[in-house]
Amino acid sequence: MITKAIIAPYIDEIKYLNDLFMSSSFYSLPLVDKTIAEHYLDRCSFLKIDNVQLLDYEYNTSLAETIGSGEKWGITVSYHGDSIQKDIGSLQKKNLSFMGEDERTLLIYGAILPLITTDDFKNFTEVIDNDKCSLPGIYMLSAKKIYYNPKLEYISLASLDDFFDANFRLLQDPSTQYILPNYSSESGIYIGRNCGILPNVTITPSILLGDNALIGRNCELYGPVIIGNNVIINQNNIFHHSIVMPYSFIGNNMEFRNKIIYFSRIIDVPTGTYIDIIEKHVTQNLSRLKTKFDFFKIWEYLLALFLIFPLAGIFVIDKLTFSKLHSFAKRCSVETLPILWKVLKFQADLILRESTEKEAAFTYSKSLGNQPNKYQINIDNKYYEYNRNCSLIFLTVVRNIFHRWSKK
Repeated sequence: MITKAIIAPYIDEIKYLNDLFMSSSFYSLPLVDKTIAEHYLDRCSFLKIDNVQLLDYEYNTSLAETIGSGEKWGITVSYHGDSIQKDIGSLQKKNLSFMGEDERTLLIYGAILPLITTDDFKNFTEVIDNDKCSLPGIYMLSAKKIYYNPKLEYISLASLDDFFDANFRLLQDPSTQYILPNYSSESGIYIGRNCGILPNVTITPSILLGDNALIGRNCELYGPVIIGNNVIINQNNIFHHSIVMPYSFIGNNMEFRNKIIYFSRIIDVPTGTYIDIIEKHVTQNLSRLKTKFDFFKIWEYLLALFLIFPLAGIFVIDKLTFSKLHSFAKRCSVETLPILWKVLKFQADLILRESTEKEAAFTYSKSLGNQPNKYQINIDNKYYEYNRNCSLIFLTVVRNIFHRWSKK
């Protein structure tokens, strides 16, 4: 019985990873909205593996926290950095202490996803020619021998085309037995938690929308299309056979076909080329953000003026009563008074904006009532700035005050 596995995807440099995804760890790349590492561990659990060692050339501390020690899968996981493993013999010697003397250990070698079951563990033969031990594939290791079965199937992730196709294969082909995120599904459309789909959106299978995705008005998604977690897509966008990676923002009036959108980078998969959008918003029309006269600044000024007098009154009363009303004053957002005063002097923003980089009294993220991480704050700021209008400014201020008041 096989109870241990070593996963070593870095048998050579994974070129598209460094060229296009800015040196991300291979394991941390999202594949159908789950990291590749999570897919590996799902598979090991399916194969009844008890102990897994993940070797990573680009160690990722955030991924290490996500994986932990494997409690989620009911297995023991060891994740650590390692060098590129160009031959299995040296890898075998390096990991003898993990493998043990008498046991066989499964080895997933190269940037691949195995398509095997426990029945395939019986069909390995000993490798005589060590030159064959540098090819990607699925192996068995013992302390002194290497076993191989060249007929075992796997999904390659070695190139950009492979990675792109693998996303859609896992989405559309249940026979791979890889587990999709736990989203609600109907007729080939998978929808995560807290998704927003505004009116007049066209969706045709196969589609996956990750958690907290927002699809704007009049968008068209012609599957297969994958929209990652925490993605905001504004109105009038069209997608054909494309992937939007997590924490990406897309403005208005764009069409994507055979593309991967990775933050502000648009990757054309057939050619392997990309463009980086220098502007703060992935959109064709930034004129509204570049106007010399900012009418909304006057609206923010008036709101700050409206807020500052009652808050100043609460502040004075709190001081006169020797802070007996401190808790009440805090819930009323009295701590924003210094910044509101700066807003009146045009030295600060009422609501945080990415383009001005000034301090602000309120933020759009906090108006949503959640506890966002830095990536979510960044995408929320982009959404607010692009959709900034009098109504949104007013609602953001009101919601910020409401959420502060609701906190005990």
